[in-house]
Amino acid sequence: MSYFRTTGLLILFVALFLTGCGASKLSSEQAQPNSVKPVEGVEVSTVPVGWQKFVNGSTEFLYPENWKVSASSTYVAGVLVDHLKIKNTEKDVALGGALPEDYYFVGTKNVNTEKYADSYALINVDIFSKFNTWEEYFQKVYNGDIKSYESYAIDGQPDVNAVKASEVAGVLSGEPHIFVMKGGKVYEISLSLQGVSADEMQKVFAQFLKSFKF
Repeated sequence: MSYFRTTGLLILFVALFLTGCGASKLSSEQAQPNSVKPVEGVEVSTVPVGWQKFVNGSTEFLYPENWKVSASSTYVAGVLVDHLKIKNTEKDVALGGALPEDYYFVGTKNVNTEKYADSYALINVDIFSKFNTWEEYFQKVYNGDIKSYESYAIDGQPDVNAVKASEVAGVLSGEPHIFVMKGGKVYEISLSLQGVSADEMQKVFAQFLKSFKF
């Protein structure tokens, strides 16, 4: 009788030990740090690891975790424009041109890093309503300063009408700086970088465009 009892206890111990090992391994695998995985297609109902979803009305896209999104609206050339800024910092970003008065610490040429980021990745999106031709858009918004443009291919978005300026009287901020026309709207999208890996951020930008529901 003691033999069967001892054998039964031994089997029970082994079973519990194996079960415990399996649970420990699973927990260890789940605890691995998240990494940004490529976005498959343009369906964003399922959010890949390392990304999160932004939805505001008909505007929907994926962007990396821990990045920040801000939204505002203005009128440009009498047209309503929705502005989106997607950036990897909580600090303000100042892009070229006339810098804010408080951009530098007083009496120095050192960036006021308490307020402004001295390294950043910024995706800027401006959504213009009521445009149906590139000629109309470039003439009204850019006063004809964009002299010519060429097709721009967006991975995973074969049906969108996207272009990139090929001749400009002046400078466009960001690289790439592209334009997408769909449903009577123009989406002007650019990537601006400073002090970060250009190769890595270009990949993030490509995945962002791939997920965008134009």
